[in-house]
Order: sequence, then C-alpha cells, then structure tokens
Amino acid sequence: MEVVGGSDMYDLNYNIPVKIDNRDLKLIMATMPSTVMNEISTIELDIINTRSNEVNNVIITPEGNGVRFNPSEVFVGAIPSGNKSTVTVTLNTMASTSGEKEVSFTASFFNGDNYHVSGKKDTTIDVVEQPSLIFTSIEVKNIGKQYTFTGDINNFGTTDAKNVLVSVAGSDDIKPMQPYANYFIGTLEADDFSSFELSAQILSSNITKVPILIEFRDTDNVYSSVTGYIDLENIATYENDNKPATWVWLIAAVLLIAVAIAIAYSWKKREQTLETDD
Repeated sequence: MEVVGGSDMYDLNYNIPVKIDNRDLKLIMATMPSTVMNEISTIELDIINTRSNEVNNVIITPEGNGVRFNPSEVFVGAIPSGNKSTVTVTLNTMASTSGEKEVSFTASFFNGDNYHVSGKKDTTIDVVEQPSLIFTSIEVKNIGKQYTFTGDINNFGTTDAKNVLVSVAGSDDIKPMQPYANYFIGTLEADDFSSFELSAQILSSNITKVPILIEFRDTDNVYSSVTGYIDLENIATYENDNKPATWVWLIAAVLLIAVAIAIAYSWKKREQTLETDD
C-alpha cells in the first residue's frame, strides 16, 4: 500500500491481482459416424469444462449443411470445473443427397454475468443415398388384375424404427385392396426384419413397379417416411387365374379318349352280336 498526495491525503492505491481465465469449453464428438445412409442416427457429444470455475446456462447448438438435427438446441445447464456433461442429438439424413456434409457444434454459456460462445467443433460426414429400411425376399402373385405382395422389411440402420406401417401407395392405376391395403409391423429394431403382406389391384399393363410407403417414428417419436418400390419386371410373378392346371387337362383328355374307345368297342360288340343272331 502506498499513500498518494502526501500524509494529509486520503487516496490510497492497492495492488489487486486479477486472474483472467480465457479457457474454452471443450466439445468432443463421442459417437459421430463418418458415413451414414438416408436414415436416423444418434450422436453423443461430451461438453468438458476446462475452466477453473463453474459455468452456467450451457446450451449446445448443432448445425449442418443438407442435414437436420433434433432438437435444434440442447439445454445442459451448469457444469462444474473439471467436469463434463453428455448430450444426445438426432441426426436426420432421410432426405439428404449423397456426398460429404459439413456439421458443427457450438456451446454458449455464462461465466458469472458474462456471456460467452465457444469456438465451433467441425467435422464432415459422408452420406450414401441408400434407405435404411429395405425390402427382401419379395414374392408377387396375381389373379388377373389382383396382386398380392409378400416379403420382408429389414432395418439396415443403426437405430430402432417405431410404429412401422407399410402401405400400397395408391394412384389412378393402382388401387390398394383389403384386407392388406396396409400392414402394421410395430417396432423394428436395428439389424432386425419382419414379414409383411400387401394387396392391390393394378389396372394398367404399363405399371412396371408398385410404390410402397413406409411410415415410422424415430427414437424421438418424430414422424418419418420413405417410399420403396416392388419391381414387377425383375421379380418372378406367379399367375393364378383360376384356370385348371395343364395336368388336369391331360387327365381329362385321357378320360375322354378312354370313354370314346369304350363307346366304340361297345357299338362294335353290339353289331357283332346282332350279326350272330341273324
């Protein structure tokens, strides 16, 4: 302490040390996939407080080009010094085109009364245009214009699909038919499959593929849908128009020939008998 202005003055100067901590919050992508399909993915992000004091009102904001996040912001709250918090966000690439997409995360927070925004944590993901829900083992049967489609729907993605419903997408030339105009599957876990059956009336010979609407909810109960197709040209179609099979016709022909021979033999025998009586 020193006296300023002489012994009769009252102004005093103190040397007060002030420590400035400019360390930022550290963001670590714990489960960030490098490649995704047209699917719903889950991302875990760790927020680490490297500062010497607690920070408050921490909010995480994800951003991306050509992708969607849910929720758009995540409230974390307070993080003590030297601790971390983990948040989970959903990455939606259902409608994304193929190619690399830039995604980033930022954290905003209060240090005392002062508002701060952390630096961006950037990364790149590669999107492959391939739906996560796909059809396999498709079989098509028809009676005239009435078609039945059976097969399996497979969850090729990394998260569960809930309330899965498959339906024939109707049009002027494609009419969904009961009892299987749609088929409810329920929850389809990742790396699992379920069988389905659908019915439709196809009114035009120009139809080469039938659109099948797949509706479901993701892990956050957000509605999503994707359209798959059943190809009528490259899949064996088993036709049954209620006509007798070929072997039936063969048996009938043999029976008719046998009856004709029996009748001819009977007439010949009768003629021989009459000639003998005369």
